[in-house]
Amino acid sequence: MDRTIDIHSCHKDDLWEMMWSPYDAETYRFVLDQIKPDDVVFEIGAGDLRLSRMISQICKHIYAVEIHRSVLENSGIYIPGNLTVLNLDARVIPFPKGISVGVLLMRHCTHFDLYA
Repeated sequence: MDRTIDIHSCHKDDLWEMMWSPYDAETYRFVLDQIKPDDVVFEIGAGDLRLSRMISQICKHIYAVEIHRSVLENSGIYIPGNLTVLNLDARVIPFPKGISVGVLLMRHCTHFDLYA
């Protein structure tokens, strides 16, 4: 099977996501092990909501922020009741009240100090 990708035919956001996700199972497991049932989670760079959906099975509520609408549109239709998806730029929005855990899994992030 040829796994070559023609980068000229890819949408800008699709190419970006192919470069940086998904993560391996060990990384996801590490994150999930940090989440407790009472947690309200704020995930920055939620991508296709893969991790957000997993976290939603454990926590009280999760806010998943993804700036790229096209990535969210390709994430499927199932959104659990305790998952709020925000198509916004996390660098400039106020965080919701009551956040107990922040998740930022972006290998390419160079501005994480903006979220502190």
